[in-house]
Amino acid sequence: MSKPFSRRTLFGSAGAALAGGVALSQPAIAAQTAHGSVPHSPTEWLPRKVERGGDSNAIAGAPSGAQHHLTSFIDNDTGLTAAKLNHQHGWAIQIKPTGYRGIPIYTIKQLELKVDGVAVDPKTITFVYENAPYRLEQLPTLLGMQWWVFDWATLFVPGEMPAGDHDIEVNMVYANTYFVGEASMTEKQRLTYRSNETAFLCL
Repeated sequence: MSKPFSRRTLFGSAGAALAGGVALSQPAIAAQTAHGSVPHSPTEWLPRKVERGGDSNAIAGAPSGAQHHLTSFIDNDTGLTAAKLNHQHGWAIQIKPTGYRGIPIYTIKQLELKVDGVAVDPKTITFVYENAPYRLEQLPTLLGMQWWVFDWATLFVPGEMPAGDHDIEVNMVYANTYFVGEASMTEKQRLTYRSNETAFLCL
């Protein structure tokens, strides 16, 4: 008949086994490290190179206590282009949240667009996200839709855009989901209108 184990004996045996396992694993880990087989970051396990999202304005580094910027608010790589939406000709730019998580779309309270200091009528602006068009007044009704930090949304405006360079300014006010109050994103870019590159939206 086997001897009964006390709780102290059981814990002592388990601790000894764990300590022995760690000790035995050290030479193997050292050997792997010597041959360079231990990844130094999680991305080294992946079969191909992974590029972090963002654009040429992306800021590298860890958070500094506030939301660190992964990208510019306005997509200056795509820039200001001609566009077509539902048989309407116009122009478009792309924007996306600059924080590290994104925002729920229904929290957007105000979205302003200016060209060379002149405000665009908000009733003429179409917010295109995930290949679907929405009027600005519809955004507060889009419950459950998350605007992810690496996803561009398009602002489409029907009508002609003069050739040349233009100051494009976007200001967005939204309800902060971390504390009571509002937050905002604002950016101004000098962009060249590219009439020879047409973005076909919601195909």
